[in-house]
Amino acid sequence: FISRARPIAAHEILDAGITTVIGLLGTDGYTRNTKELFAKAKELTQKGVHTYILTGSYTYPTYTLTDSVEDDIVFIDSILGDEKQGLTPVFHALERADIPVSLFQPTHCSRNPHLFKDALKFAEMGGTVDLTCEGDGKILEFIKQFKDTSKVTISSDAQGSWSTYNEDGSIKEIGITPVSNLKKEFISLKNALGYEKALPFFTQNVAQVLGLKNTGVIKEGFDCDLVIWKDDEIKHIITKKD
Repeated sequence: FISRARPIAAHEILDAGITTVIGLLGTDGYTRNTKELFAKAKELTQKGVHTYILTGSYTYPTYTLTDSVEDDIVFIDSILGDEKQGLTPVFHALERADIPVSLFQPTHCSRNPHLFKDALKFAEMGGTVDLTCEGDGKILEFIKQFKDTSKVTISSDAQGSWSTYNEDGSIKEIGITPVSNLKKEFISLKNALGYEKALPFFTQNVAQVLGLKNTGVIKEGFDCDLVIWKDDEIKHIITKKD
């Protein structure tokens, strides 16, 4: 149980300049459930963070809040819906069934060369691609390879547990991915590309890809979520709670 990641706090999210988050069970569909995730989402929402969750988990049959994944998505407005083969199963599904490419939203696409090659192909088909950052500035090299970046998003995988192993398979180190990685990656991209080109990967693109209404850009009638920066430091954050 030492690898069980603790729930994130609202101040950690806001301190990283983030005003909207999406939570999921991920690999921990054994010691946690969708009710607990939903309750955490409501807590964060009450503390000023726009919060959505993905239903389901790695387990099968999967955990849901209602009787099915379909009912979760239809009846609960804050729920959106949630290898070695890369994206091959996705390509096969698109070839054999009459379904839109927008149905799939692959993530962690920068974690190995084979998967990223598939992601570039998927993007050329009109699909969306998510790159998980580590806050080290390496995302820029991946972004440069896309012809169209309007459907490319960057996520943090925050609070996800990670581990490294010794040659004999025993655990060497266990840790938790910090949400601050997103802030570090934005600063790196902003310094390389400028605010105008760096921001959409964290704001507008994400809102459009996930179908989030009234957010992602500064516009009359939209949510007033503002992050004020100066010299690579966050000076003030305004959310719907303020």
